[in-house]
Amino acid sequence: MAVLPEGGPHPDAFFFMRGFADAAARERLKSSFYEGEAWKRELEPVLVPMLEKHEVVVVEGAEGLIAWPES
Repeated sequence: MAVLPEGGPHPDAFFFMRGFADAAARERLKSSFYEGEAWKRELEPVLVPMLEKHEVVVVEGAEGLIAWPES
């Protein structure tokens, strides 16, 4: 995952970019995170009220969803 903080035309914006092997892997990981205890009990109540705008863009490469090498 890459996080691009402040700068550019949106100084108060953060952009989270994540890569997945395929759409099924994206769904599995998304579900496991957002249905997990840490999100539901700790993160969601704090983070969601701070959101002014939420937007998701999925980009697919010629070979499927773009994925960064695991480190």
